[in-house]
Amino acid sequence: MKQINALSPDLVFAGNQHSYERFYPLGVPDDYGNLPFVEKSDYLQGEGVTHIVAGGGGATFKPFADLSGRDKNAAPPEVKQALAKRALMFHYLTVEMDDHRLTVRTFRVCTPESAEGNPRWRPKMKAWKTIPLECDGQPPGVTLYDTVTIRNP
Repeated sequence: MKQINALSPDLVFAGNQHSYERFYPLGVPDDYGNLPFVEKSDYLQGEGVTHIVAGGGGATFKPFADLSGRDKNAAPPEVKQALAKRALMFHYLTVEMDDHRLTVRTFRVCTPESAEGNPRWRPKMKAWKTIPLECDGQPPGVTLYDTVTIRNP
């Protein structure tokens, strides 16, 4: 993360983790590991780097390490503090850009429950008893879940 943030991109997308996570705009970690961030979802270009993990395209969900007792695999506390949003859900993103702003919208996709399959990876794992999915109790459909906007200064 330190190397990526040092290049000063406005936005970094990642996938593979079957979840949605968005971090507040991050700065470059200092020599002591402190990770500066700005608690904003609408901010000016140059205020930091927004990292988005978008991996909710249809595969089963794995529980987040910190919620399932796998602390050695969990993100360090300074990274978790910079987390703006996170959810286990099917989703897609749209990106709109013009001369003045870039806006990323994340849409939650809730599907009807079916006997064909459980969206949880290893659904009998004990950890799932305390880890909800974003669509638990929600009606089927698509709804706006998150928005981040980066504006030109």
